[in-house]
Amino acid sequence: MLRLVKLLSAVISAGLIIVVAAQAPSFAATRAAGIIGAWVSGSSAAWETADSAFGPLQDARIFYPKALPASYAGSAGSNLPSGVTLVVSYNTPDTNVSSYVCSVPSTRNVILAFYHEPENQHSPFASGAGFVTEFDAQSAEIRQAALTCGVTTVKVAMITMTWAYANSTRRGYGCSFIPPAANVDYYLGDTYEKNQDTLAHDPGFQRWLTCTSTSGLVPQGLAEYGVGLGNTTKTGCQFTDQQRASVIQTDAAYLTANFPNFAMWSYSWVTGSQCWDDWQFPTGGASATTWQNIATGAIP
Repeated sequence: MLRLVKLLSAVISAGLIIVVAAQAPSFAATRAAGIIGAWVSGSSAAWETADSAFGPLQDARIFYPKALPASYAGSAGSNLPSGVTLVVSYNTPDTNVSSYVCSVPSTRNVILAFYHEPENQHSPFASGAGFVTEFDAQSAEIRQAALTCGVTTVKVAMITMTWAYANSTRRGYGCSFIPPAANVDYYLGDTYEKNQDTLAHDPGFQRWLTCTSTSGLVPQGLAEYGVGLGNTTKTGCQFTDQQRASVIQTDAAYLTANFPNFAMWSYSWVTGSQCWDDWQFPTGGASATTWQNIATGAIP
């Protein structure tokens, strides 16, 4: 049975994006593909709408474009139910890392990720080696703070842009951005399918799997996952929501059959101006029903 962590996202405040999903306590998982959920634009009310429409949701994705807050208390996501796991990205190293880690209560699971999608050409890292050096230092700082303060509920993840792994001309292909297995608890990826390719046939996802499977010990997962409606404008989309639902269900079967340690699967429930970036499926539609069936375990 595939380890399934459920993930749904909601924008909670300006500059912060919270992705909320469903996950079993203490990072345990019992269903097909890790954390299941979606990235929901808006306020906490938007999260509640998504939770009701295609949840249940038990985990949250949070982005800090700069440093972590000095304390967990009062920070984004701290007002969510205690069973909700927070998946937190931050970009500024060192600042507030130890104080934030030490302030996390024993009732809250937190996964910290330094600089998600470092393979992006706009990131400050000129090479994979430069990123890994910085990431490893942050991982050590997080783990040392947790050890010193007796915090057992904070884990470390590296979050990748899988598009950057699709061919040898892209920055991720050579696997140079992947930190050593000893320095991570999860390898997570962000994958978007504008033309409704399935994960089994996505070259970026498949290459990323190769890059992160060397140890066989670190669980993999998708922190962001979206299926679009084709590479066209909104005036005439190539695909329907029913076809999107079919892709999602195919991916669920693929993950369940092939990845017993898959740790997270988060749908990006956000919309763009074109068919290719219109990831948001309608509530009450085929994709919403499919996602809820995955979240509740009706689709293994």
